Amino acid sequence: MKLLKLVLATIAFTFSFSANSVQYTFVAGDNDPGTMICIAAVENSVLKYHRKLDKYHVSRRFAANKLRCNEQNLVAFAKRYNALKTAYAISKYRKNYVVIRMTEVEAKLPLLHTASKNIIIEVRAAR
Repeated sequence: MKLLKLVLATIAFTFSFSANSVQYTFVAGDNDPGTMICIAAVENSVLKYHRKLDKYHVSRRFAANKLRCNEQNLVAFAKRYNALKTAYAISKYRKNYVVIRMTEVEAKLPLLHTASKNIIIEVRAAR
């Protein structure tokens, strides 16, 4: 009986984390290739991000060091919206290489205090 209570408590605890997450919807502010790369960066898929770079013939080093998304560098922009896989992949190409190390719990901490909602963010790139 104690085991059953423990399992049920664990399941309830797990669902409470997922219920309090924020969903971001990114809308391109223009059709600029840099904007499309910014949106690919926050999708948290390294493969999609690399494919978008290849599609627009942009080097990984140039994107990491010169591309700015909503007035932030690409790594900070991806990290801000919890796209940690792409933020880590992009950070490898920064001039001042900074290792991003976060546990999954630390990555979700800012989201735990917000109610479930969908936030729409307009994205624009600058070089």
